[in-house]
Amino acid sequence: MVQDEEGTIREQQGEDPVRVLVYAAEQMTLDAVAAALEPAASVEVVSRAMDADDLSRYSRGHRPGVVLLIASPGDPVELTESAMAILAESSPESRVLVLGRSFDAEVVRGVLRAGANGYVLALQGTDELVEAIGLAALDYAYVSHRLGCEIARIPDAGPQDLSAREAEVVRLVSHGHTNAEAAEMLSLSVRTVESHRRTILEKLGFTARHELVAYAIERGLLPLTAQDGYAKKNATATMA
Repeated sequence: MVQDEEGTIREQQGEDPVRVLVYAAEQMTLDAVAAALEPAASVEVVSRAMDADDLSRYSRGHRPGVVLLIASPGDPVELTESAMAILAESSPESRVLVLGRSFDAEVVRGVLRAGANGYVLALQGTDELVEAIGLAALDYAYVSHRLGCEIARIPDAGPQDLSAREAEVVRLVSHGHTNAEAAEMLSLSVRTVESHRRTILEKLGFTARHELVAYAIERGLLPLTAQDGYAKKNATATMA
């Protein structure tokens, strides 16, 4: 349900404003969004975080109703996945909302699949952001109106469909890179790569690395150049 005005959300929540933790990688962005939310009576910014340690510490201390992730710059899906992993330990009851600039419906769908309650386009303005925060606090899903129709047109992915990021992880793991090496090459945390690997194995129904290598070869994720030929040889030998 979407409210007609700010008061409807407050009536459902009670008199207390939604406690919000704002997370951004850039200080100016963090300050600007926090300042934009300040006049809203239904929202209270209780803390600001700029890195994973801050997010863990401040969310544990403040227990915000909503954590607002500002995905500019950066990958919104990646940001959501890493934040959800942190919040699962520090403040599992907090809802997550993403503020971003991407119009890519697949990206937005990925954000929702990663566990966020919604995605708001930055160009939509403060009123829509306040509305989305109120709905997220009530555990409703929210997506900016300009993206809703595009997301609805995307067919459901089959169990063997991998995201672009997951395909990159498959390619690097199949090349023989460790989780730590893959994390460094993709500018991710080791924990995020480990999470991707678990998800990939679950999606594909695999239990061993050689199955992943064979899959990568079949799907063209591992080009069979002279340099890469060892992967096919190792996969074939293991499967024999």
